[in-house]
Amino acid sequence: MNKILKDFIVRYKTMQGFYAPYVPGWDTHGLPIEQALTKKGVDRKKMSTAEFREKCKEFALEQIELQKKDFRRLGVRGDFNDPYITLKPEYEAAQIRIFGEMADKGLIYKGKKPVYWSPSSESSLAEAEIEYHDKRSASIYVAFDVKDDKGVVDADAKFIIWTTTPWTIPSNVAITVHPELKYGQYNVNGEKYYCRSLI
Repeated sequence: MNKILKDFIVRYKTMQGFYAPYVPGWDTHGLPIEQALTKKGVDRKKMSTAEFREKCKEFALEQIELQKKDFRRLGVRGDFNDPYITLKPEYEAAQIRIFGEMADKGLIYKGKKPVYWSPSSESSLAEAEIEYHDKRSASIYVAFDVKDDKGVVDADAKFIIWTTTPWTIPSNVAITVHPELKYGQYNVNGEKYYCRSLI
């Protein structure tokens, strides 16, 4: 469906007189290809890195041919005889050349950033490969006595906090309030409680 919708746009713009060629392309690097081979029973630990990469390349090229066949059958208009494929040496060389030009212009820097890591795959992950699952966690509300009212709140009141890490409560020594948020005082069963006001 996605490919057909894109094909509509390319054809429409071409009919309007725009130069709108569709160049098919495939990203053949990354974890999905390795995972597909693993599911087919390939054990990368029983071969050299070079051998595993060669198997990944063969698998990727097979998949490209299957997809090309499907796209042609659907009538997708494009230059399927000269697609871009990221594992082609000329494509990789172009990337290195561009990287070199960026380095010459001072656009490349070395820094630190967090990287998603998969222990089971022994590989870093792209953000697109991260899947989040809903998780139900234990949480509690806790009332803390006011120890130092600073002349701002009632000394005999309590502040209510909410936490998803109740096991840390015994080590808590203070709570904080945000200067830009609104808090309200609520009287319940003769006790005064402060908590964030959502109104």
